[in-house]
Amino acid sequence: MKITIENLIFPSELFDSVKFKIALSKLKVKYLAGHIIKIHQTNLSLCDPHKIILNNGEYTLLAYIYNDSDKIAINKIV
Repeated sequence: MKITIENLIFPSELFDSVKFKIALSKLKVKYLAGHIIKIHQTNLSLCDPHKIILNNGEYTLLAYIYNDSDKIAINKIV
């Protein structure tokens, strides 16, 4: 079974928007680009979303962003 992983490009408009909004805060931000994982000789593929990780030293907020949606899923990690 052959598997192909394609890297997705993190949306620059989203990157600029987040960067602008947190410029004056003390948040640490990490951006992780998503992937599309294709399994050959099947009709299966997986979408690993883009991730934004925000940390203020006490709390961590993890946001998942999918390319084909205008919605963001947020998970708070204590």
